[in-house]
Amino acid sequence: MKRTTIIAAVALVLSGALSGCTAPAQSREVLLDAGYTDVEVGSYDWFGCSEDDTLRTKFKATGPSGRKVEGVVCAGIFFKGATIRYTRRG
Repeated sequence: MKRTTIIAAVALVLSGALSGCTAPAQSREVLLDAGYTDVEVGSYDWFGCSEDDTLRTKFKATGPSGRKVEGVVCAGIFFKGATIRYTRRG
C-alpha cells in the first residue's frame, strides 16, 4: 500500500510539472516571424491546445492585418513545430 501511494504521488508531481510548461522566448519568435507586432507573452493556457502539445503559451499581439488578437502558441518539446491559435480577435 505504501509503495502504491509513493508511485501515485510521484506521478502526480511529474504530471503537474510537465503540464505547466511555457516557452516565452520561442513563442515570441514564432509570433514575430509570422508578422505579429506588439507581442505580449503570457502564462500557461490549459485549454487552448491539443493534448499532443506540451508547451502552451498565451499571448496578446497585433496581427499582420493590424487587428488586436489574443491566443496561444502551441508546441511540442521534440520534433513538433509551433501552431498559433486564436482565442479572441478584436
